[in-house]
Amino acid sequence: HANAKAKGFWDEPRNTGEVFMLIVSELGKALEAHRSGKRADMEQHISVGHNDSVSDADWFKISFENCIKDTFEDEIADVVIRILDWCAYRNIGVSASDRLSDFQVSDYDRVGDVLMDVNQCLCVACTNQRSIDFVDSERNREAVEECVNDALIICCNLADAQGFDLIQHIELKMKYNATRERLHGKKY
Repeated sequence: HANAKAKGFWDEPRNTGEVFMLIVSELGKALEAHRSGKRADMEQHISVGHNDSVSDADWFKISFENCIKDTFEDEIADVVIRILDWCAYRNIGVSASDRLSDFQVSDYDRVGDVLMDVNQCLCVACTNQRSIDFVDSERNREAVEECVNDALIICCNLADAQGFDLIQHIELKMKYNATRERLHGKKY
């Protein structure tokens, strides 16, 4: 959240629907990357050396853009980053729950279904959050936390089933985002 604030994303209050639709757009990009077979090439990213004419920061950015950016792993990392950013802004608790951790890998073979499950969790959370905006209800706050945590757990399980380290991709994306301009060149 501090990184998003530093890039200007929270200079003005943001409405819940806008934030959640941006998360949904990341889900859509993840599905498109998966459909296209666009996967991160971590071996290439790690093994590519650079010459002395390029700084370490520039090398990282070039390598990230060529080997990781806009891949399935990168988009799932974006989903989680946006969810956690919003949770920090709204003071929504995030916990390592095991409610959904007992998953079957075969349940995660149909990526579109899994991404729709994440979307469903977020839609319920958004609906409950909008209720909190008008009447702060502890029941609604707990429902938001439960739904958001479920969405995060599903993303973690999906990463496991698809064979990638989600935390590593989040860290790489955060490092890449630090190199980007204010608002990442967008209006909001």
